[in-house]
Amino acid sequence: MKTLAQRPSVMAGVVLFALFGIVDVLSPWIFPAPASAPPIANTLTLIAGVIALVVLAVWLATSSRVAMWIGVVIRVIGGVFSIMAFTDPTASTGFVVANVIYLALTIVAIVLVAPTLRARVSSPAVPAG
Repeated sequence: MKTLAQRPSVMAGVVLFALFGIVDVLSPWIFPAPASAPPIANTLTLIAGVIALVVLAVWLATSSRVAMWIGVVIRVIGGVFSIMAFTDPTASTGFVVANVIYLALTIVAIVLVAPTLRARVSSPAVPAG
């Protein structure tokens, strides 16, 4: 039986999480926050990306449900931040479309890693005899 880390669907979600983490780390330079955003927005995005990458590394090393839960929470927060693009009248159409794609892929990634979030059921003891 394959472990969760060996399932291709789970690993696809982990890869998406890792890509989003890398984009978050690089975001202040490749997708800077609009001028109307608070000055700390770029810093928060960078910190979220670093945390996401660290917890993914922990999950890969230990299969810790807590680490994956933190990764999911970081992705949800990232999704909430991207929703702000829809309320910014100065956002370009391309930026809004990119955020729609980001939100869709975030949802897909969370669904793909969902099996890692469930409690593990231990095997029932088989009586000898």
